[in-house]
Amino acid sequence: MKKNLLKTIVFATGVSLAGFAAAGPGHWRQADPVRYQSESDLILQENVKAALYADKKLENSIFNVTALDGRVSITGTLDSQEQAAEVKRVAQRVDGSRSITTFLEAPVG
Repeated sequence: MKKNLLKTIVFATGVSLAGFAAAGPGHWRQADPVRYQSESDLILQENVKAALYADKKLENSIFNVTALDGRVSITGTLDSQEQAAEVKRVAQRVDGSRSITTFLEAPVG
């Protein structure tokens, strides 16, 4: 279990860093030139991603997680409405978050 979690964290970190490298210097600041992510926000963001991807109830789900000033936003696609509540529960258990906001798509019915 710990091995899988570690692999997930390493993979998620690698994917995020690859995205920063591909975007080029300063690209991630364009959305809001005054505010940018601190190191603690980046760590929080990666910890939330790792927790979400490690949760067996959320398999086959796709997430995008951002953190700014300790406020976490999660967007994604889920298999069911029940998973939406699980996403929030998992994210709230991660240390360092001031608030969790979700924008999740799931089938209705």
